[in-house]
Amino acid sequence: MDEVSKKIKGYTSYSVEFSTNLKKDKVDENYNGKAIIKGDKYIIETKDQKIISDGKTVWTILLKEKEVYENPIDESGDDELLNPTKMFNLWEKDFKYKWIKEEAVGGVTLIEIHLFPTNPAKAKFHTVIVKINKATNEVHSVIVKGKEGDVLTYKLLKLVPNVPINDADFKFDKAKYPGYTIYKD
Repeated sequence: MDEVSKKIKGYTSYSVEFSTNLKKDKVDENYNGKAIIKGDKYIIETKDQKIISDGKTVWTILLKEKEVYENPIDESGDDELLNPTKMFNLWEKDFKYKWIKEEAVGGVTLIEIHLFPTNPAKAKFHTVIVKINKATNEVHSVIVKGKEGDVLTYKLLKLVPNVPINDADFKFDKAKYPGYTIYKD
């Protein structure tokens, strides 16, 4: 896992394409998206929303509703699991982990590691399962198992290192979203 963190930290920026599945009660939702990450800044795009963060503030843009929600970054809780800048190194703090197995899936050897929060009473989840591609030292997938039976799965489809991006792109530009209502926390 140290090799995965080291590899990602060696990039000036990177883009990822991913799929996500959320299972909760009778809900089973799937969507694809892409993200660009540079340090603690990121942009996530899916069909229905765009999320922009400059590392201090998060702007969630709901495209159909024409609404923007502006909030400060909250690094004190489970929201870190939704932050793509943490996805490739979340095991570095606040987790204990256990190597589970190595298995071949579709011609790729994956290493499965289970992470457990060091303070489970404060967490909304009980286990995070990380599968790492042994050959590339890249995260293959992350499965978050919630205490209330919900399961959130992220699968990395493509990673491109050192993509060109301007720091200004990580700020919400109101002029690009005319007619949107902005709500600030």
